[in-house]
Amino acid sequence: MDPKQTAAALRRIAARIEKDPKPSKQRTASQLSWVLATVTGGRTARKSMTMGKMPSKKDFEEAAEEHLPYPMTLRGADAKAAMEVEGGSGSTFTKTYKDADDLYEFVKGLVAVWDKGDDEELGDDAISLGSSIMGTLGFEWI
Repeated sequence: MDPKQTAAALRRIAARIEKDPKPSKQRTASQLSWVLATVTGGRTARKSMTMGKMPSKKDFEEAAEEHLPYPMTLRGADAKAAMEVEGGSGSTFTKTYKDADDLYEFVKGLVAVWDKGDDEELGDDAISLGSSIMGTLGFEWI
């Protein structure tokens, strides 16, 4: 299980435990929170939302501030998905997003590729890349 899947599973477990708090369960929830912080490098999702749903621009900009400029050098399927949105050709996509609005529009473009459904593999690659970016910013698509 990759770290993102582990973090999502731990969040679900912690939420279930917190619904029925008892002393031993509270301790368990606390321990799971510590594991979650460790797995995610101290970052936990600010907000979970349906796969492909974008947060408000304001929330996105606030989250992106600490990550700008946002450099990307992508290869393979990620590069192909990025070039579908930004244009270009070749095997590598390189761009540094200096503005939260540009990064927001890029992620929104990745969602549009996924929504279009013309090429399922490309759509899956696009939403996977978008999900990675969102995760870096502290959002979780479920």
